[in-house]
Amino acid sequence: MSNEQQKHDTPAELLTPAAQAYVNMQTAAAVREAIAGLVPVLKELQLTPEKLNALKQPYQDPAIAARELRETKNSKRQEEEIRQQTAARQANCLHQDKNGKTALCLVHNFPDRQPRGVCPLCHDIINPKEWVIDSPDPVTGESKAHIREAHKDYRTVLQLEAMGV
Repeated sequence: MSNEQQKHDTPAELLTPAAQAYVNMQTAAAVREAIAGLVPVLKELQLTPEKLNALKQPYQDPAIAARELRETKNSKRQEEEIRQQTAARQANCLHQDKNGKTALCLVHNFPDRQPRGVCPLCHDIINPKEWVIDSPDPVTGESKAHIREAHKDYRTVLQLEAMGV
């Protein structure tokens, strides 16, 4: 009989309605207790929109992200230093060559027909007083126009223009 299943008969005293109700209550309580223990685990496994968005994003190595952030900060710092150096060089340039003659070149191809000067030593563009339209505001999208004052050396450009250089 080792290969055959043995049949067990339920005792008659367990087939009473009271006994059946007791067994049903015990079974329901055990199932409730088992499910109550699984609820926190199931809540953790639940796929929320935040978890789905996190799964869609590609993996980013923290070391690479830190390096990129460091390089970005370094390049911005270098760009700011270069901008300050260029502004200082242009502000201190006399616009004269070794012989003391002016190094400014005149430019006439602008629609307002006013001459401009370009210094080949400091790469400064010497503009007259003119209207300038700023880039659009990121919030409103509107551009503002204002008058930019003439460059501090614009008189030199006018003198060169008058001399016909």
